Amino acid sequence: EGTLWLERFLQNPPCPFIVVTHDRTLLERVARRIVELDSSYPDGLLSIDGNYSNFVERRELILAEQQEQRRALSGKVRREVDW
Repeated sequence: EGTLWLERFLQNPPCPFIVVTHDRTLLERVARRIVELDSSYPDGLLSIDGNYSNFVERRELILAEQQEQRRALSGKVRREVDW
């Protein structure tokens, strides 16, 4: 009951807010922007506008791009070393 009240309150809040949670349902319902802190990101964080579903989709694309860049760089380094 408390979580449902919080969701309703945060859907139309009187001011900006920050929520730290692992509750994906809550994020899906109330988030307008999600920021994930992780040193694997170039700036140490990833900021995505939208709800949790938007965040997951964009994060997967960004991580796939990073993996492809690493793979390309690794191949370039290997060719340079062989040369």
